[in-house]
Amino acid sequence: MVVIFGTIGYEPKSIIPTLTGHANVEKLILFYTSKNEEVMKAVNEVHNYCKKMNLPYEDIRLEDPYDLIATALRMKKALQQHKDKDIIFNVTGSTKVISAAAIIVCIIDNIPAVYVNERTSKEEPLPLLNVKSKNIVTKKQLEILKIIMKNGGSIRPVELSKKLGIKPASISLQLRNMARRGLITIERDPDNMRSNIVRNAEHVPLLLYSEENE
Repeated sequence: MVVIFGTIGYEPKSIIPTLTGHANVEKLILFYTSKNEEVMKAVNEVHNYCKKMNLPYEDIRLEDPYDLIATALRMKKALQQHKDKDIIFNVTGSTKVISAAAIIVCIIDNIPAVYVNERTSKEEPLPLLNVKSKNIVTKKQLEILKIIMKNGGSIRPVELSKKLGIKPASISLQLRNMARRGLITIERDPDNMRSNIVRNAEHVPLLLYSEENE
């Protein structure tokens, strides 16, 4: 059975070809970002189409259409609830940020992504590379990111070395390498200018969410 995920803006036709183009569709999960009249009209049209098909549907309203990471995490949470199903994600509708979040999630979770060609109104596959967290970070780096996350998103290197059971000097090179790769930031500690604060990069929760739910 197939679960269709889709984003929608003002055009219901951006999602309908995906509903009709696949066999054994079990449910539609529909993401939208606003409650204005045009968006809700499009959502209701899709609802009516689903009712004619006797197809169950679920709406998920995204609170902040400009928050890429929060949107991607909300999508991943919904995907996790259907991880045992075949999933197809239509990324055509809604805002650029919402579509970008959907594409990022599809890349990380290896979800087939499609879009509806505006000129032909036909669904087309979107070729994406699959990126797993284990291919982006080493096992030790992943452990460090998890410790920082559990510590509220930031930690002093001395505290981190204690949790890892290694000397502070041994972790300095690892942290500099992670900072160069954009996984963390290293800032001066405002309470102690001789020390630093290590913070996870904004996108790290996406990697950790995938790792913890595989």
